[in-house]
Amino acid sequence: MRYAVPGGIVAATATFVTYLVARGHYSGPGALDAETSVATLTLFLISMWVLAIIARPYTWWRIALVAAMGAGFLVVLAVPWLQDFFALKLVGVTMPWAAVGIAAVAALTLEGVWRWVDRRFPA
Repeated sequence: MRYAVPGGIVAATATFVTYLVARGHYSGPGALDAETSVATLTLFLISMWVLAIIARPYTWWRIALVAAMGAGFLVVLAVPWLQDFFALKLVGVTMPWAAVGIAAVAALTLEGVWRWVDRRFPA
């Protein structure tokens, strides 16, 4: 529980920032789908990083778990009817890469937050 609140704050902030940046980038019909899709991409990447942190120390099955989650998302992005089902529409390359960049900054922040929580609130 000591990681849930700070991790959630970082994830929520990064996702909202991505959405706001995408809102300024996209316009016209289909803009809402594109905006929410890049926000979803950011949230997924951050959640993968949280899973990777929680999975430490790594064993073969924990690595397989993280890899399976990533592979599952890639399948959703690659299969058109799954894209429709989950309403994912990544448009262009600028905003998806911006979402990856924002998620990377959030991942670095999460690493710092996790270390701070470990020092401040030992188990």
